Amino acid sequence: APGNRGGLIDLAPASAWAGQLAAFAEALGSGEDELLLRQGACLAPRLQRWSAPRADAARLDLSSEGVWLITGGLGGLGPAIAQRLARRGLKDILLVSRRGDLTAEQRAAIEAQGGKPEVCHGDVSDGTFLAALLARLAAEGRKLTGVIHAAGQLDDGLLQDLTPARFAAVWASKVTAAGWLDRLTETLALSHFVLFSSAVSILAPAGQATHAAANTALAALAQRRRAAGRPAQVIHWGAWSQIGAAGQVAERAEQEGFAAITPSAGLDGLETAMLSNEASLVMLPAVWATYLTRHPEDRTRSLFAAQRWRLAQAQQGDPGGDDPGADDGKPITIGYGQTFYTPGLPPFLPP
Repeated sequence: APGNRGGLIDLAPASAWAGQLAAFAEALGSGEDELLLRQGACLAPRLQRWSAPRADAARLDLSSEGVWLITGGLGGLGPAIAQRLARRGLKDILLVSRRGDLTAEQRAAIEAQGGKPEVCHGDVSDGTFLAALLARLAAEGRKLTGVIHAAGQLDDGLLQDLTPARFAAVWASKVTAAGWLDRLTETLALSHFVLFSSAVSILAPAGQATHAAANTALAALAQRRRAAGRPAQVIHWGAWSQIGAAGQVAERAEQEGFAAITPSAGLDGLETAMLSNEASLVMLPAVWATYLTRHPEDRTRSLFAAQRWRLAQAQQGDPGGDDPGADDGKPITIGYGQTFYTPGLPPFLPP
C-alpha cells in the first residue's frame, strides 16, 4: 500500500524454527528493514567504505594463467578489460559475444600488451553452446583459469509495464548465463570467477526492477560459490563514462550524487578488487548527502546507516565530517563493502 515499506528477514535454513523465535522477536522490534538471523543473533547490513589495498602493495600477475573467458566480450567494457588483463601478463583471452568483432584498433591494443585475443560468437545463456565451447578449449589443451561475466542487457520500465518476456531477456543474459558458467566450471581449478553486477541492485531505483532483480541474483550466486569453497566475486558497478551500457545513464547518475567512473579508474578498481578477493564490492563514487536528500525514502534503510550519519553532519553545517561511509566527491572509484552488525550496537551515530 502507498506509504508502507516492506522488509526482509533472512532465516538460517538449517536451523529449527523454535531456535530462532527469540531472535525473530528481536528482529520485529529492531526498526531495521533488512535482517539476517544466524545462530541466535540478529544482524543488520551496513554499507561502509572499503579499505582497499594500497595501489603499490601488489600488482595483478596473470603471466602463469591459462585462458580467460570474458562474456559481453565485444561490448564497451570487454575490449578494455582484455587490454588491462593482457597488460598484467594474460596471453590467451577469449571474448564471447553474440555478434561482431574487435576493431583493428582494439585488437592491436590488446596484442601490443602481449595478449592473443580470440572472438567467439554465441549466446552465453545457452548451456549447450557454453558446454561445447569449454569442450573445445579442453580438446585444444587450453586450460580455463578465469571467468569475467560482463554480459548484460538493459530494459528499463515501470513495474506495471513489464512483461514476462522483457523480464526473461534481462534475466537470461545475467543470471541464466552465470548459472551455466557456474555449473560448467564446477570441476575446473579457476583462479577468478568475477561477476559484473550493478549498483542498481543496492539502490533499487524506480524503473529498473528487472535489472535490480537480475543483479541481486548474481550476488546470491557468488555467495553460494564461496560457501562451497570456490572462487567468486561480485562487483556492483556504478555508471561508467564513455564506454559500456552504463555510460548511457552516467548523466542521470551524476544528478543523483554519483560521479561517473572513468574507464581508467574502473579498470584500476577491477584490478584492486581482484587482488583483494573480497566477496562483494560496490564500486560507486558517491556524495551520499546528495543522494539521500533526493531520496528521503532511503534514509530509513538499514544498509545506509552510515550514509544517514553523513547527511546529518551536512545538515548541521559540517561539509566534511569524520564519516567512514562518505565520499569526498573526487572522481575516483570508491569501493563499499556490505558488513553485518548487531542492531543493538550500531557502528555509527544515528542522525
